[in-house]
Amino acid sequence: MVSYKKSELTKELIMNTASALFLEKGYTATTVREICQASGISVSRVNYHFSSKADLAGEICRTLFLNFYAEIKKAIGSERGYSMVAEAVSLRFLVDILIGEHDNPASKFYRDVAAEGILADVFTAGDQALFSRLVEADYLPSTLQHEKKLGIYAHIFAYSLPAVIRCWEQVLEQCSNNRDEAKKIMQDTFAGLFMQMLDLPHDAQKAMVDMSDAYYRLIRVELTGLTDVKVSMPFMLSLKDKVRIVESTASNRVRLKSSSDRSSIELDTDYTPNPPGENSSS
Repeated sequence: MVSYKKSELTKELIMNTASALFLEKGYTATTVREICQASGISVSRVNYHFSSKADLAGEICRTLFLNFYAEIKKAIGSERGYSMVAEAVSLRFLVDILIGEHDNPASKFYRDVAAEGILADVFTAGDQALFSRLVEADYLPSTLQHEKKLGIYAHIFAYSLPAVIRCWEQVLEQCSNNRDEAKKIMQDTFAGLFMQMLDLPHDAQKAMVDMSDAYYRLIRVELTGLTDVKVSMPFMLSLKDKVRIVESTASNRVRLKSSSDRSSIELDTDYTPNPPGENSSS
């Protein structure tokens, strides 16, 4: 137990040292040797915990989004269906970071790891794990064809992350330099793509994208360094009057109420998946 705790403390020290150097010098300019020197840890011990600088950066990315997701789930709540909205809110947060000011060292780090494909690997692994959980919970049919489709979507989504950086100036220009409008377009696009990956009905996709937008407009995000993030939602009560997920009397139905219109959409969340290998009826 003592040895395990010491190992975890060493790993934490490496990550904290690397984060400080990445913020100061940038991801590309920082070397593993510099991280070793600054932390006082040998190269062999660093390599024991992280196979490469990219592996270390990927762990930093995972830590940030795990922290953010935990915070947003705390703010939104744990009702059935909110987890999908929380995922979409996390994507809005990611877009916000990637299009941050050029002199923001945190934004620069995440743009660099997006360009290197590190963010893509992190999100691909995360999406595949999420899809597995949703299949186990009977949100998605467990068929080989469907799993293959989800895998393709996950890779397309993840590897389009650098496009946020490349397309930002063009979208901003098309929006007459209205930063809020341009950012919303890109956030809606990524949140919508995520909902498409889940194969939800179109109306349900729209409702959840609208809900993630409404939540993200009201939360307050405080990012310290590369991984420490705090989320607060001071106007949660007023938001629940406009956007909510309400379970009907039938336990297998969830009604989504969108902020953009007054209509409600019912989504079946309790069905029997087709046996593996058979085509999905969806």
